[in-house]
Amino acid sequence: MFKIHTSDGLTVRVDLDNEEQAQEWLKRLKDPNFQDTITGISVVQRCGGKFRCPTCGKAARLTCTTCGLPPQEIICGTGVQYSLSRPTGFGKANYLVERMEPNANGKIRGGEKVTCFVGDVRLTMMIHAAQPSTRISLLKIGEQRYNPYVD
Repeated sequence: MFKIHTSDGLTVRVDLDNEEQAQEWLKRLKDPNFQDTITGISVVQRCGGKFRCPTCGKAARLTCTTCGLPPQEIICGTGVQYSLSRPTGFGKANYLVERMEPNANGKIRGGEKVTCFVGDVRLTMMIHAAQPSTRISLLKIGEQRYNPYVD
């Protein structure tokens, strides 16, 4: 689940698993005027509780330590949010949001990815779904020539 924060003070939740909502928001992200209003993008994940076996106590994906439910039924409401705010001092920024699906061989674990192209820098934040980890990379790539939203 993504949260898109805009300069008019609004925060909108976007679920890319919902096909209709995903098409609507990806269409809006193509608009350069809308890109200028974005002040940040957050990724929200449900239940940050660790899972452990209720009998032996070893770490596993069996039950939530907060609410006691199996992972597919978690309702405890706890979670984590990762935010990427608009970098200052760079000028125009373009955001790209993606939902990465896991593949069969396990090389891609899946999750949400936010990329910000600003000036001659690309900042990428990858939040993995299958594990409590985040990868953030900052690369100096030169001036952006390709916009993935423009056909």
